[in-house]
Amino acid sequence: MVPMKLRMSWGLGIAVVYSVFATGTLTFAWYAMRQPVDLVSGDYYERAIEHDAHRAAVERGFALGSDLAIDRATDGRVVTITWKKAGTRPREGTITLYRPSNPAWDRRLPIAIDSLGAQAVHLDNLPAGEWLLQLRWAAADGDYYVERALTVR
Repeated sequence: MVPMKLRMSWGLGIAVVYSVFATGTLTFAWYAMRQPVDLVSGDYYERAIEHDAHRAAVERGFALGSDLAIDRATDGRVVTITWKKAGTRPREGTITLYRPSNPAWDRRLPIAIDSLGAQAVHLDNLPAGEWLLQLRWAAADGDYYVERALTVR
């Protein structure tokens, strides 16, 4: 007995491939349409206002230029922040020492400037590595935000 060969015409092959493709596309479209899409949070407007305020604070901080000095002592264990212009001196605010690799090490300090408009931040208890020094304060002419990279050795 001779084995029988199954032959398929090229037209039938194209129809099978197209049918599998169309079925897959329609199945994916049906699945995608059933997935929840929440692109906007419930408090979208409030968050947009906060974002705009933060952006304005960043721009004000950038515009300070040399009116804000962030200097390290020669031993590298103390950072001195000096607000040179009286109108930009903080009424209240925070200094955050942010560690991107380990949030448990983050430190937050209140801004408490001396009569010369300066504050010293001691780095003695910080582990060595890369940090971000984030300054956020409110002054007479608005809110400010400044961020600087800091390497602790």
